[in-house]
Amino acid sequence: MTEKQRINKMIKGVIFDLDGVITDSMYLHNSVEQKIFSDYGVEISTDELKEKYAGIPFESTFSKLVKKEFNLEKVSLRKHNDLMKKAKGNIKAVDGAVELVKLLSNNGFKLAIGSGSHEEFVELALTELGIINYFDAIVSLDEVTYGKPDPETFLNAATALGLHPDECIVIEDGRSGMIAAHKAKMRSIGLVHNLNQDVPSDIKITSLKDLTLDSFKN
Repeated sequence: MTEKQRINKMIKGVIFDLDGVITDSMYLHNSVEQKIFSDYGVEISTDELKEKYAGIPFESTFSKLVKKEFNLEKVSLRKHNDLMKKAKGNIKAVDGAVELVKLLSNNGFKLAIGSGSHEEFVELALTELGIINYFDAIVSLDEVTYGKPDPETFLNAATALGLHPDECIVIEDGRSGMIAAHKAKMRSIGLVHNLNQDVPSDIKITSLKDLTLDSFKN
């Protein structure tokens, strides 16, 4: 298949990242992670967590940055438990996300979540937003061996939808997720703060409200 044929192939499935795309929840992750990092002698800013490590599994980032001895399984469990406590009742949608999910589902697109968060958090977030039943598949950190920027998350999502990778498009806000989409041979939409950002996505938008049905049909 030529590049032109790939680009012109009809989109049948949309794979959403969760944090920062569906849910405005990065501040929850960041606040929990900053406290854990601080307890292990690492001070890291919210901007650095977002710019360098968004979408990358916490465990990988922790192992890279922390020099003290630690039990990664216990650290991972602490992060998960602290996040779940903080998240309950505090899940907020990214502007336009709920409307876009319903629009695409009601018009025949297959939808999946491809997230670097654990399944319990993904299900909590989607349930609190009232949209979990709109998704045909959920691929979380628990279902993959390698997190983003490895393409496994998105490839597994396409398989779960019964689609070929080139029939899917990914909506991501993190650089690592955009790289993962590229490696999966999928087109991607980058949700960015401004259109001058240098990100590896096929399309850049500053709001999900910029997307219409024609954005996916064309």
